[in-house]
Amino acid sequence: MMIDAYVPSLLAELPRRAAQAMPGQQLYLLIDGVFLPGFYRRVGVVVPRHALALLFDVLPGSTEQVLAVSPFLVRYSADLPRLHVLLEQCSGWPMLSVIQTTETLPQLKTRLAVWCVIQADGQRFNFRFPDTRRLSGIFQALSEQQRAQMAGPATRWSYVDRSGQWQELAVTGKALAAPGDKPELEMQQFGDMVGDSEPDEMLLRLSDRGRNWEFSLSQQHAVVSQALAIADSAGLETDLRLEWCEACLDDASQAAHQLSGERLARWRDAQVLT
Repeated sequence: MMIDAYVPSLLAELPRRAAQAMPGQQLYLLIDGVFLPGFYRRVGVVVPRHALALLFDVLPGSTEQVLAVSPFLVRYSADLPRLHVLLEQCSGWPMLSVIQTTETLPQLKTRLAVWCVIQADGQRFNFRFPDTRRLSGIFQALSEQQRAQMAGPATRWSYVDRSGQWQELAVTGKALAAPGDKPELEMQQFGDMVGDSEPDEMLLRLSDRGRNWEFSLSQQHAVVSQALAIADSAGLETDLRLEWCEACLDDASQAAHQLSGERLARWRDAQVLT
């Protein structure tokens, strides 16, 4: 798992939202298939034939291996109980968003598929917006125009956050057309998005060392995020950043309240002595 398990009421919110949707609006699930490869096939068995769309199937040379990890959209309906059973398997993974919009499934697919690959500094990158750990940081880094191009006429875009609860993107419903080609980001935007992913990278590296902690994944991320912010302010050497994060996690009973530049200075001095 990469995030906390769903809170018990999370999926029960979906039929309520569907019932409250304004006339002409539809709910769509955006599911990041990379965390459960081939999951779209299981979903495809329990939803109507034309209610599912893969975003990667418009990419040149898409193979079945590529499609198995593709983000995909599902037109949601409350009368699909087997779909709810499958969605329980997404618990603990940052892979579920809900978009409320007036667009049809083909229209929304076209809009979002454009954003699967972006350009920055003359290079192309897989744009990981379906990963709900990345989504908020991505949306904040985009310009107002780019946000409107991505969300289009959507009046609500919810995603499962690190604590397993629904959070909201600040969509406006302003219906700008999607970019005609691969969206291009400024290097500052790209850098902001890379920085947003650093706490997860640190936690992954520590996991590769065999380290784990008893408190929740969302709490671990909060501790590491705070530790890195302090490291940035203090100009901590790159080769010490991982060890500093590990020390903060080991002392998490104090980390939530007592992380500071002074504490980092004492820790760094201790590293020199050892």
